[in-house]
Amino acid sequence: MRRRSLLPLFCLAGLSCSSHAQLRVSAWNITNWNQTDQNSVRSNAVKTAVFETFQGRSMNPDIIFLTEIINQTSLNTLVNVFNNAFGSPGDFAAYQFLTGPDTQAACLYRTSMVVPMGNPVLISAGGSAPEPPRNTYRYDFCPVGYVNSATTISVYNVHLKAGDASGDRSRRLLECQRIRLDANNLSQRAGIMVVGDFNIDSSSESSYQELIGNQADNSGRFFDPINTPGNWSGNASFKYVHTQDQYASDGIGAGIGIDDRYDFIIMDGGLLDGIGMHYLGNSNIPYSTSTWNDPNHSYRSWGNDGSSWYSGTSHMLTIAGNTMVGPTIAQALVTSTGNQSGHLPLFADVRVPAVASTDVLNLDFGLIGPGFTYQLPLQVANTGDTIKWGMNGVADLSYSFNTTGSFFGPAGTFTDRADDGPKTHQITASTATPGRINGTVTITTNDPLRPTLTINCTALIVGTVSPP
Repeated sequence: MRRRSLLPLFCLAGLSCSSHAQLRVSAWNITNWNQTDQNSVRSNAVKTAVFETFQGRSMNPDIIFLTEIINQTSLNTLVNVFNNAFGSPGDFAAYQFLTGPDTQAACLYRTSMVVPMGNPVLISAGGSAPEPPRNTYRYDFCPVGYVNSATTISVYNVHLKAGDASGDRSRRLLECQRIRLDANNLSQRAGIMVVGDFNIDSSSESSYQELIGNQADNSGRFFDPINTPGNWSGNASFKYVHTQDQYASDGIGAGIGIDDRYDFIIMDGGLLDGIGMHYLGNSNIPYSTSTWNDPNHSYRSWGNDGSSWYSGTSHMLTIAGNTMVGPTIAQALVTSTGNQSGHLPLFADVRVPAVASTDVLNLDFGLIGPGFTYQLPLQVANTGDTIKWGMNGVADLSYSFNTTGSFFGPAGTFTDRADDGPKTHQITASTATPGRINGTVTITTNDPLRPTLTINCTALIVGTVSPP
């Protein structure tokens, strides 16, 4: 079930983006993607930007939400680009493509990792002012192996109105009001996200506050997983989270380059409480201001190592010496715009829920004497798929015992990592009354698909026989 409040997270030791197997969610304004040749210069640049590896790091998403797709043909080309890139798993497909005013939103996903739950849902129809300029869609999906309403993540893919005029801000606000209203009405979800190009300069903007602010109904409230509010535009204090513009020779003028945080992945409390399916990171800790390689977060502005910030007017993405992605990927990120003003992709990693299991469904203690205590072992394990999701990609199993009859389990709450192996517990049968006894051991877990596991217990209490 979706959780409504934001709770403290545990410390995430050893978090790194050097490699990943957990669910990786990405967002990218791919800048007027109109390619029809999967081997064009731009297409090959995208292949490198997304799938090339540098020092063990690669973007390599499991699901990617895109904006500025021109048409169905160009989206089909992008599917081929993703599937035919060196290093690609080759199993990408596209959600249903819908058209509307201006450029389009789209989504690609790995069929071995993600299951779409229906077609995209239209949340806000674009048009001329005062309407937002583009359609906004909600995409619902589940990780493979977790297809259930309780493990569904809903994602709003946005490209809000650009500009600083009051009319521009009001059009952004209208779209965000519709998103918040729809999110308030979602229930039984693992979590909700809003991703994409927000076109805002500051966390004080009304559209952003509409999404993250405290309201009478907070069931659809969102949070910044990297806890980094402020006036982002042109501010070196936020140089590690800036996303736009990596191409600094487009003739726009002073202030271009990597100096804006226009692109976001924000999440509701259900993905930030460390329970079940959740963000791999600690949302209570702001993103580092001294390194891109923040050990407290899996969230990354791919390609931005912070060195692109200069005191002058040009902050073009650092190519030579880029410590996050190296020169080959950095150059590909610039080339991928097609020599236009563009954006860097974002990604954040999500843990899938624990999978609770036991080694038996029945415990038969057999014949036991009255007044004696007998025990049988019961194993509880987190059997989440660490081959698919990685050792750190499956949430820890949390569980406790409740018993009925004359059977007793251990007190307290226990945890099990998916790579720890099963935990063995002793279940006790004890009674002074002869006869057959029956009862249950109920294991309450944080597995959304198996919130309880019930073990049937039985024993025959046999009284002593006196000699004649």
